[in-house]
Amino acid sequence: IDDRVRLIALAHAPTNGGSVHAKALPERVVITWDHVPSWPTLADENTLQIALHADGTVDLIYGGIGITDAVVGIAPGGNSGNPPPAVDLSAGAATGSTLYEDFFGIRGP
Repeated sequence: IDDRVRLIALAHAPTNGGSVHAKALPERVVITWDHVPSWPTLADENTLQIALHADGTVDLIYGGIGITDAVVGIAPGGNSGNPPPAVDLSAGAATGSTLYEDFFGIRGP
């Protein structure tokens, strides 16, 4: 598995609607998915951002999510076999090299 940050573990289809754009600033890079549908249903829209800061901080920002199931988190890569257990990211500070949470049956604003 490669190093990754997952806003949502899902295939998005920007060629079928919405847009994806990036903005490089001196202190961070911001990537935005704006009203992008999920593949293969194309029946929803998802607006989200990731900000990668020069100091290593990562911000995951959700504007509107149309899906109901998602995996969100950060992994350093090199995980072979089973991943470590999920954590409750909303419970406060979490530690470890792989941090993720599974969401099932969610509904965005």
